[in-house]
Amino acid sequence: MGAHTLTSWVDILDTSDNFMYTLPVTADGVRIVTGGDITKSTGQTVRGQGSIDLRGEIDLLNVRFRPWREVDGVAWPLGIFVPETPDIDWSGLGAARSVGLLDKLTLLDRAKRMDEYSLPAGTVVTSAIRDLIEWTGEAATGIEVGTDVLRTPISWDRGTTVLAIINDLLDAINCFSLHVDSAGRFQVAPYVAPASRPLVVEFIHGENAQFMDEWTETRDLASVPNHFACYTAGDDETPGLMAEAYNDTPDDPLSTVNRGVVSADPEQIEATDQAVLDAYAARRLIEVGAVTRTVEIEHVPMDLQLNDAVHFVHPPSGIDGRFVVTKTVEPIDEVALQKTTLREVVG
Repeated sequence: MGAHTLTSWVDILDTSDNFMYTLPVTADGVRIVTGGDITKSTGQTVRGQGSIDLRGEIDLLNVRFRPWREVDGVAWPLGIFVPETPDIDWSGLGAARSVGLLDKLTLLDRAKRMDEYSLPAGTVVTSAIRDLIEWTGEAATGIEVGTDVLRTPISWDRGTTVLAIINDLLDAINCFSLHVDSAGRFQVAPYVAPASRPLVVEFIHGENAQFMDEWTETRDLASVPNHFACYTAGDDETPGLMAEAYNDTPDDPLSTVNRGVVSADPEQIEATDQAVLDAYAARRLIEVGAVTRTVEIEHVPMDLQLNDAVHFVHPPSGIDGRFVVTKTVEPIDEVALQKTTLREVVG
C-alpha cells in the first residue's frame, strides 16, 4: 500500500445529537483518547458497537460520541454512539476507562411495548415506523413516509421491543432491516439484490493495492439451501399468502438440478401483497443459499457501509468478483488500518 495521511478525532454530543465539543488530543500532557474501534455487522440486531479508551472525566449518562476518521484530507463520521458506563481505573495519570459504545438502534432495542401493540389493515407502514421511533423519544427525521400499507391487521405480544416491531414491518415491505447512517439518522431502504447494487470501491491486488497482502479466505458448502418458502397468516376475511423460490440453475452444483431440493426453514412475515412476498422469498434464497465464501482484509480506512457492493480482485488466488460488506472494524486511532469482511455475490 502507498503512504497515506491518517488522523481521527471524537466529538461529544448531547442526548439530542447536538454538538457540544471535540475531545482534546491531550490535557495536562496526558493523551485523552488512547484507542478503541467500532464494529458493524449485518449478523447483529444492533449492527454497531465498539469501545473507546479514555482518560479524564465525562458525564457518560448525558452524552453521545461521534468518532471521525480522515484519510488524505477526506473526513467522515463513523456514526453516533450511546456510551455504556464502565469501571474506572485510577493511576498517577488520573482516571482511565474503556467505554463501551452502542449505536442508536440500542435505544429501540431497549424500549418495549408493554401494551398489546397492534396495527389495523391499511396502516401506512413507514408512518407507523416513524411513530414507534418517536415514541422512544428519538427523532425520526431520516424516515421518509411511503405509500405501502398493511394488507391485514398485525399485533405483537406484550414486551416486544420497538426494534423487533419495526423490523417486522420492514420485512412486510421488503426493505433492509432498520439501520443508522454515519450521521446518526435512522434509515429505511428498499432491499436491492447484491448483483444490482452499485460498486463503491475496487480492491485490486498489485503494487498500488489498498489492502494488505495477508488476508483470509473462507468457504462453507455444507447444508447450503436451494429452496426457500415464506408465508403470511390470514384471517377470516383475508386468506394467507405463500411464496417459494428455487435455485434451479443447471450450472450451479448446489442447485436443485444437481443435488435435489435442500430446503431452508420457512419464515412467516407480514407482507403487504403477493409481489412483496415473492420478492422477499427471492431475496432470502439469495441470502441463505449463497455459497459462503468470505474474505477478511485489512485496508486503508474508508467510508464503507454494511451491504455495500465492492469489486475484489486477487489473480494469484483466482478471485475476481463482486462482494458485499458484511462486517467492518473501524479503528478510533490515528494510524490503525480498517478490517473488513466481504461475502461473495453468487447467482
